[in-house]
Amino acid sequence: MDIDRDKAIKLVIIVIGTLAALAVMGILMQLIQTVLPFLIVAAGVYVGYRWVLSDSAAPTADEVEEQTRGLFGRLRRTKQAVETTVKAGAALNELQGKPEKKQRRRRRADAAKAEDENAAAEAQQKVIAEIKQTLENSPESQIEFDDGDVII
Repeated sequence: MDIDRDKAIKLVIIVIGTLAALAVMGILMQLIQTVLPFLIVAAGVYVGYRWVLSDSAAPTADEVEEQTRGLFGRLRRTKQAVETTVKAGAALNELQGKPEKKQRRRRRADAAKAEDENAAAEAQQKVIAEIKQTLENSPESQIEFDDGDVII
């Protein structure tokens, strides 16, 4: 059994690359496990330090209610502004008559289409009438049957 040297080299390279990737991932995980607890403790100490140094008193219930009312008031004003903008846009569209222009164009297009269809139908009827007239007037168009032509 012959071993293909190129395939064997590629296989060894893949195995070594996979082991190297696993080693790098292991080192990163150890680094995270080592450093992360210190980062969490440092963040807690910093937040506590800032809280201790702050001289402001805790907000009262009235202040919290007022802040909440202000937030909802802003939301209400935003909603009203959006509704007003939509109404103004609709009013401008009505003043400009854009929907009417579209409807007029649509009606014109429909009328032109109907006229084209009517003209095509009339032309077809004229052609059929001419063919019928030609067949009626032409002696060659008369079909005569002999007794031998009829098959039962």
